[in-house]
Amino acid sequence: MAKLYEERKMFEFEWEGLIVIQPLNVQEIVNEGKELSHCVAGYAKRHASGKLHILFVRHKDAPDVPFYTMEVDLNGYIVQCRGFRNDMTAPKDEHVIEFEKVYQKYLKIIFKRKRKRGKSA
Repeated sequence: MAKLYEERKMFEFEWEGLIVIQPLNVQEIVNEGKELSHCVAGYAKRHASGKLHILFVRHKDAPDVPFYTMEVDLNGYIVQCRGFRNDMTAPKDEHVIEFEKVYQKYLKIIFKRKRKRGKSA
């Protein structure tokens, strides 16, 4: 995962008190799923092999506290962004919904740059 970690640095992002960080290892993905009571651990091997990207959305002032988990596909699209129990116990935070829109625009820019350089994500 070390090589992929460096390539995924482009995913790190900050906007209005929220940040996107990437997991350091598979265990962090497993822990994320336990903390937020959702199934992200089932995606850990695919993340480790580069088949998809798992990212953590955090409050900037609490970067170690799970908040939302995001899956981004190899084309730079947000597939899902889930909070505690997949947002089934409470509606998705409005600030997170807006954050997703802004982050998707950011992804579009960085993936367009990568395609121009002839590299895959």
